[in-house]
Amino acid sequence: MTNQTLLSIKISRRKIAAAVFTDGKVNYVDARTLSNVHTKAEESLLAFLNWIIEKFEVKSVGLELPDYPVETRTTRMTELAVQTLRNRAIPIWEVTKQMLFVAYAMPPLKTRKRLHVIVLSFWPHLNSMRFDRSIFDAAAVGYYVHVERLLHH
Repeated sequence: MTNQTLLSIKISRRKIAAAVFTDGKVNYVDARTLSNVHTKAEESLLAFLNWIIEKFEVKSVGLELPDYPVETRTTRMTELAVQTLRNRAIPIWEVTKQMLFVAYAMPPLKTRKRLHVIVLSFWPHLNSMRFDRSIFDAAAVGYYVHVERLLHH
């Protein structure tokens, strides 16, 4: 499984966070704030996503799904990301918050704050003023997908 670049993504109403893993190691993290204006938010999301895919030669993606399947801005932005990835024929691992909570602790976690504590124990360098907490979620998704791939191969 050498040279496998995994992009993990967490999208919220006003933010996209990304973590790039190369051979299981965090290689890059960043988050972008999305505009209140829907068309500008879409443009920013697509530009950021396409830049990361091309810069790091992404081979697969882990994507945290929105908590609620109802029509929300987060859902629409996530669907746009999924459509973009599918158009590029990049495999997507869809992950839910509940899957993360179960995978990272026994008994399962109850809050994102507890998940963030665990993520920071893995990667203390992410605890920087520069990084938004959504980065922790993207890193959690990426590591979850990495481990799942190892267990299933």
